[in-house]
Amino acid sequence: MKTEYSTEGPILKVKFILENDDGKATSRGVSMVRDVLEIRLNDSLSASKIHPDHLALITLMSVHPFVREVLKMDLKVSSEFAEIVQKLCSYDVEFKSTKGKGYVPNSKSRPCLAFSGGVDSTAALMLMPKDTVCAWLDRPQLTERTLYNKSAANATMDFAEKSGFEVHKVYCDVEHLRNPVGFPVDLTSGMTAIAIASQRNIDSIAYGMVMESSYRTGHAKYREYPLSTHYKMWAPLFATAGIPLFLPVGGVSEVCTSIIVINSPFNGAARSCIRGEWPEPCNNCWKCFRKTLV
Repeated sequence: MKTEYSTEGPILKVKFILENDDGKATSRGVSMVRDVLEIRLNDSLSASKIHPDHLALITLMSVHPFVREVLKMDLKVSSEFAEIVQKLCSYDVEFKSTKGKGYVPNSKSRPCLAFSGGVDSTAALMLMPKDTVCAWLDRPQLTERTLYNKSAANATMDFAEKSGFEVHKVYCDVEHLRNPVGFPVDLTSGMTAIAIASQRNIDSIAYGMVMESSYRTGHAKYREYPLSTHYKMWAPLFATAGIPLFLPVGGVSEVCTSIIVINSPFNGAARSCIRGEWPEPCNNCWKCFRKTLV
């Protein structure tokens, strides 16, 4: 697979040129059905200023499950990032150059939360510093039929902004690269946070991943997350890119995240349901079921 990058003001486009068996259905029946990724940053930012290491990480998060033999990126990345990528990826990765300069935030840096507006994500925000930047991946509607409703997320973003947080609503169609629609890898939800990192002096990327997801409590089998294949794959990539993973609620249960939000200024302003029209939940999806139970 080859990649071509183009920018115009705040807009980034990545063209994926598939080769051989690239993009074919994985063992989970997920296939790549589109070959162009588009990200639209806020007008105050420039897509051309996304750090090359971060752009490479964004690329990996977009197509990692669909690359079969080699991924060629037309980017000048740092030697440190290139080295860790080659070590961790099961396929070959080639860069235009590995003589780039790595990303290092300055002393006034801040964390950035991959903010969804849901309860777990909001709980993470409540545990983070007051100067935390919020980045929401705003998925466009490119198909005729969908159950997805982002009115609740929009309402929570507006509330966060009115509460004094810096909020970036970033158009990103990465979920439409695959069929069925969804994130190529679960951490892809933080892609827009990565995209703004170098221009907003970000020092880490946070997620609202709770204990049930990280350590699999409540599942059939517990896992020690720092020793998991998932963590060993992605944590070093984030760290080497100068934006290490930050999991504020990684050791907190869903019950506790609900309690945190109920006792916060966001009580009534955060909702996990992505089907009902704000302010009402649909009361028919698995998120409503889980959050109603807790």
